[in-house]
Amino acid sequence: MKQNLGMKYLFMMFAAASLAAGQIPSDNFVLRWNSAALQAVRNTRLGPPMTARALAMLHTAMYDAWCAYDPVAAPVHLPQGSRRPASEWTPENRVTAMSYAAYDVLNDLFPSQ
Repeated sequence: MKQNLGMKYLFMMFAAASLAAGQIPSDNFVLRWNSAALQAVRNTRLGPPMTARALAMLHTAMYDAWCAYDPVAAPVHLPQGSRRPASEWTPENRVTAMSYAAYDVLNDLFPSQ
């Protein structure tokens, strides 16, 4: 349970840092989630094939979350017709959706972290 709280804390920290003062760093939150994934890989000592798979799942989920807020992006796993309304296409909503996607994937792949 304590380890799961750590992942929740990371999510909240990344989302808050990305949204602080109305500034949305375009890539910083993605790099932070990538760093969190790499740390989880180090902690669990995954081999190279499993590491590549975990990172691919993380970035595919974040890309699909971003696709919901873009009129022309082609999602990988997102069902057709599941785009968000144009009124919701804000940088804050994109960051939040991508962070939720990253959290869900990492929490599923590394429940002990």
